[in-house]
Amino acid sequence: MRSLSFKPTKTELENYFNKYKKEDAQIDFAEFLNILHDHIQIENANDEILNAFKAYDVNKKGYLTTKELKAILTQTGEALSNRDVEMIIQEVNGSSKNDKINYEKLIKVLSTPLSSF
Repeated sequence: MRSLSFKPTKTELENYFNKYKKEDAQIDFAEFLNILHDHIQIENANDEILNAFKAYDVNKKGYLTTKELKAILTQTGEALSNRDVEMIIQEVNGSSKNDKINYEKLIKVLSTPLSSF
């Protein structure tokens, strides 16, 4: 699913598997298509992420501080490691020592597929 640009959570994948698995605990292509259809109905990842960051941005500044972002990404949902968060911040801000993370730029970085080489 990730190779098709979907970003299901581990819990969502477990739920889909439990819903569509056959008696032999396998999912065939037809079930996989049903899973994709179900997931398309609920996923608009960029908008969901943007809305989540906007909810944390109570003063409507258009950015989060690196401290706020670290807290969000390491303490909520499927928590990331501190190392992963530092890599994300570096990718968004580059060599800048800027303490502000523009969440729209962050979403663009996060939703860009990694190169295959």
